[in-house]
Amino acid sequence: MKTPKIVSSLFLVISTLTAFGDWELYGPVTPSFPGTFWSLSRGMSGPPAPCVPFIFSDAPVYGIVGKPGSYVYDDSDNPGHTQLSANSFSSAFPSGPGGGDFVDPWASWDTLRNIEKFMPQTFSLIDTNDAASNDTNLYNFLISFPDDTNTYPTLQIKLYGANAVIIKANHFDYSAETDRDFALLVSDSPDRATWKSINLDGSSDSQDGWRVQGLVSNWKVTDPMFMIVSNILASREAVFRAIPYGGPQVVLSGASDYDTVSNTLALQATINDLSGTTNEQFAVTVNGLPARYTISSTNTFNIDTHYAANSSVSGYYNEIDVTIGNTNALVSDGSIFTADTASVFETTTSKTLDFENRVYVAFASDMCSPDVGTNYIVFGVDQGQNVNAVIKDPATGRIVVSNSTSVSFPMTVGVPWDFKETNGVPYTNDTYTVTFAAQAGATTLTVTNRIDRHGVRNAAGTILTYEEEDPTTSAGPYLNSQANTWIGGLAVGLYEGLYYNDFASLTQYYPWQIGTDRDNPTWTSFPYVLTKANELSWPDQIHYSLTNRLFSDFGYYAGHGSGSGIGGGPSGTSWVTNWIGTSDVNLWCIQGASSSSNNWRMRKVVAWACYSGSPTLATANGVYPTWPAAFGIRPTAVQMTSWGWKNAGLFFKKELPQGGFGGNPTITSSYVAASLDSLWVEGKNAFPGGADPTYAFAWAVAQIGGMYPELNKKSVGMDGFGYPFLPFSPNYDATEILTNNPVDIKTH
Repeated sequence: MKTPKIVSSLFLVISTLTAFGDWELYGPVTPSFPGTFWSLSRGMSGPPAPCVPFIFSDAPVYGIVGKPGSYVYDDSDNPGHTQLSANSFSSAFPSGPGGGDFVDPWASWDTLRNIEKFMPQTFSLIDTNDAASNDTNLYNFLISFPDDTNTYPTLQIKLYGANAVIIKANHFDYSAETDRDFALLVSDSPDRATWKSINLDGSSDSQDGWRVQGLVSNWKVTDPMFMIVSNILASREAVFRAIPYGGPQVVLSGASDYDTVSNTLALQATINDLSGTTNEQFAVTVNGLPARYTISSTNTFNIDTHYAANSSVSGYYNEIDVTIGNTNALVSDGSIFTADTASVFETTTSKTLDFENRVYVAFASDMCSPDVGTNYIVFGVDQGQNVNAVIKDPATGRIVVSNSTSVSFPMTVGVPWDFKETNGVPYTNDTYTVTFAAQAGATTLTVTNRIDRHGVRNAAGTILTYEEEDPTTSAGPYLNSQANTWIGGLAVGLYEGLYYNDFASLTQYYPWQIGTDRDNPTWTSFPYVLTKANELSWPDQIHYSLTNRLFSDFGYYAGHGSGSGIGGGPSGTSWVTNWIGTSDVNLWCIQGASSSSNNWRMRKVVAWACYSGSPTLATANGVYPTWPAAFGIRPTAVQMTSWGWKNAGLFFKKELPQGGFGGNPTITSSYVAASLDSLWVEGKNAFPGGADPTYAFAWAVAQIGGMYPELNKKSVGMDGFGYPFLPFSPNYDATEILTNNPVDIKTH
């Protein structure tokens, strides 16, 4: 793989900005956080902060006319912080607070971490075509950079206006990159090491250094390339450099692929990440399910291999995935969503191993629905012996049921349970433990399972929505026209015309094939289009539709995303940042559950947006749920190993191109998105009377991946999530899908 060179650091001392002068202040106001907060007493001689310093937390705050998100807080010596009148300040600023107990809020600057120092700064990639058409001053500034005569990658930098810099990147070639993007790093000193060794016990967190100021997806890297960093800090040093970055660097040692292991397996992770990162998160899975392990101070994971089926019985090797990630490499506080920018960085390293244990868990059957009647938790033994199983309430330790049996030879033993106590009363807790004791070898295993009391909505209509691009850009009008054509056609031509008696039906389905409630009502006027004009009402439309049980499916067919939000307007535009967050969606879906049912989870979801995928660690710090979790779509491994109601979705872990699919510059993501839905709903025979609603969702995703190979690249991260055999027709949901026996579902 060709690796772009790491460019030498560029050291920039940002000159002192002008004082407030005749800036007009208004207020007092209730500010948005974070923002840019200036000291009234110091004017521009002190750098701004992302919030009002604690010692002035009760001071009135004033807005600055014409500068949204910028504020001045009154730290003057007015008694009790007397509010100032809302007028223009033309006189000298009052002196700072007097007295021997005054604490200078800027005295701690050198003790701040880089994420705090540079949090107010913002980054964006400049569209030179757009600048040439719509911003003559900016375009003339860009062409004023001298030509770079070197052949190796370099950065050039210039101050732009009062509080920004423009950086020109020359000769960067990322065509061979699949997992890493162009990262512009920022630090307060060129002497900081770029990388540091990570200790997952937190002992490495105190080291500080380089952070990601901004990212450019590898497929967007051009020569030359212009970037702007705005809201730079006054009278402070900022150092920029560029490297390829995709997350931590992880190497596992302790076992080689295809080794035979048993009992406790020790794997040590050697981890390197940017020197400014802290609070590294981690997850360990075996065959996609959470592993049983402990971790030592040397990054050694001690994995109990008894809790996965033996390879000799299952017929396949076991895959151990160790995922290391961070949510703080980017200079951000996590509450501001930047369009199409990664907020989580993770790296997964795998080992493929042969598990062989005398006693093991063959099928935990977690997340089983009581609707199946009797659940079976299956254990394996390698010889004849007496075995005992006890089910308990973990909250009290009370025995719910117990039984013993004797087996004559190596076999799997199913522990049946009908979700009742020994006296026949229904069990009401949501979790239970199963302890399995094998006398030979005196081995005891315990699993904790959850009961799936929250099912999936009955199959109904499909919500369709997408986001317009900025029509003033060169590609905007075409992308909007394509979305209107294909998503609009999907809404009217397919989802409003499913049944044989619908006008011009493409499928001519009968209710006995797909149920009675799959047709979209005509009063909804799908698709809901997010535009500059309706950005404030669009979230209300989504809220209404998600709380309405007439809909079980959701499609965001084209638009912007950041991992924790969708919508918000194209990057670099003046749209209000009116994102829909995952927590909002989760709440709205749950609100849609009727009083007599907890089946709130959506049946099928597609989110054709950047970073809509499922970063393993996105919720490790409890900030927000992932998009699959928000809609109630459980991971594939969980759904494949449980007897519960199933759902599925398609998401994208990285940045999704808006066009150029199949090597054709005219094929847009909205066309591809509409094609996926058509394939899933109609099957391979897409004509009236020949359409077939029993093709698996994974089949449709595989067809799209074959037609448009760009989706299969790691740089896009197409992620089919949930139950792969889910068909459009709900006819087999209770008879086959619930119990993982999809014999009537077509997969090829």
